[in-house]
Order: sequence, then C-alpha cells, then structure tokens
Amino acid sequence: MDEELGGDDYFGFGVDAGMGCIADIQTQAAFQAYWAGRLEPAS
Repeated sequence: MDEELGGDDYFGFGVDAGMGCIADIQTQAAFQAYWAGRLEPAS
C-alpha cells in the first residue's frame, strides 16, 4: 500500500497482551525448531 495515512489513521495492529510478532515462514520454522530443542530434557 502506498497510500498516506489520514489524521485519524494509524499504522500497526491491535494487541491485547502488549506483545506482537511479525515473521516470515522461514523465521517461524527456525524459531519453532529452536524452542523444540530447548524443551527437550538434557540427556
């Protein structure tokens, strides 16, 4: 979108918990693999 924002407009998205994340599919897969490794018990 190349439209300019009006006086009452904003750029962003609503967040109820005070957090947000934007990631592409490759970043999401890497993040999931990272946490899966962190959650496995140490041997």
